[in-house]
Amino acid sequence: MVVKEDSTLTDSTTSNQKMNNASATDKSSIISQEIKFARALAGNNPKLRRKVLKNLKTWLSTRSQSTFVFSDVDFLRLWKGLFYCMWMSDKPLVQEELAESLGSLVRCFDHDVPVAMQFFKAFLITMCNEWFGIDRWRMDKFMMLVRRVTRQAMFALHESGWQKEHVELFKQIIDTTILNSDTASYGLMNHFNDLFLNELAKVSDGNISKETVKQILEVFVIAVLRTDDETISRSIRKNIFYALMQQSDVGQEFEEKFELWKSTNFVAGNIHNVEFMTEDDAEGEENGEEQDNEQQEETAETKSEEENLVEMEDEASDEGEDTEKVYDPRAGRVSVDIPQIEFDPQDLIDLIEKYRYKSFVRTKCKKLAIELLKQFTKLTKGVYPIGVKHMPSINPQKFAVDIDQTVEELETFRTQLVGGKKKSSRELKTERKLKYRLEREKQLAMAQAKAAKRMKIMKRSIAATLKMTRIRS
Repeated sequence: MVVKEDSTLTDSTTSNQKMNNASATDKSSIISQEIKFARALAGNNPKLRRKVLKNLKTWLSTRSQSTFVFSDVDFLRLWKGLFYCMWMSDKPLVQEELAESLGSLVRCFDHDVPVAMQFFKAFLITMCNEWFGIDRWRMDKFMMLVRRVTRQAMFALHESGWQKEHVELFKQIIDTTILNSDTASYGLMNHFNDLFLNELAKVSDGNISKETVKQILEVFVIAVLRTDDETISRSIRKNIFYALMQQSDVGQEFEEKFELWKSTNFVAGNIHNVEFMTEDDAEGEENGEEQDNEQQEETAETKSEEENLVEMEDEASDEGEDTEKVYDPRAGRVSVDIPQIEFDPQDLIDLIEKYRYKSFVRTKCKKLAIELLKQFTKLTKGVYPIGVKHMPSINPQKFAVDIDQTVEELETFRTQLVGGKKKSSRELKTERKLKYRLEREKQLAMAQAKAAKRMKIMKRSIAATLKMTRIRS
């Protein structure tokens, strides 16, 4: 009996093998292309690096539209070359331009936020791995790179409308990479905590909901309750929680009041016992004539300034100059306005209450959670929980100095400072000699005093006997 082979099955298997072979060859060609990119970006030819960086932008945007999905290894391979591209760059303006170009790569994926977050994750992993190898001459430019790339990642979230699933993915990335003390160093983590709120305020421009702020801050609540390192805990508290309090309405009002109190040399000893005059009250106390004169001068100045501004605007419109929003301060009186991030302190109280009894929270972190709860509870009541509010006044009576007491305190401090240092035999011998001399001098002084006293008594007795003999004669 002869069994005939089914032709349809053989055709399908051969076609699958061809597809697998084709996909394998395509994948290997893509990997080789990525290696070429990494090698060219890490080279010492600046012209070649700039050219390859431009080609990389187009290559990332075109590949994101293809069927070949990016993997974490692909992005890590590319970021290895991009890291050394930044390493080889020189001169501040060139480094700033390169950092901006590398950050803009996050937004080359045609609004595909998960892929952009995957690219951002590869960047954070690369920085965590390479941070210890950065010397102090290159530290500033890599700190700038971390700021610019994080800003562009936030821009990707902002353009997508801060969707919950995208924000959740962003939280998972920073929780497993840069907020994890097992992978990230303290310096990198502290720098990220320092820039986070500023960049969030710049990117959102104040247009971010309280729910989104609560969702983002949840990862920092978990991090501060999870860590057993006091330096990391202090960094998160200072740069995240205390910074939120400072930029709130209550915090800004307190800072203005504190600066005025400081200018008066902390009068009254307590900031709440001082009444500060506002600008309206100060203007109300001026004379009416002076106000009229000043108003006339101000109106004349404002008119001239308005005319100058109109002329400058006309010139700018004629020249076709476009004003762009600045995100970094620079020379030439270019400042950056950081908008206020609106948040609800009760949301943070709820988050701390949610995680304070978890199994990963230690006793020290539980005490910290209680302290944060008290501070945010005060903030909900309109009371600023941090800052210097009491400055003890100087009492003149405290300047009375007891010399003997201070000498004794200095001597005890000296003995404590020296500690249990044993004296040498020569020092002990000299001390014994000095003690012996002091005792001999004391004995001689006492003997001389006794002899002088006896002489006085003898002189008195002789004088008395002479006087008696004269009287008898």
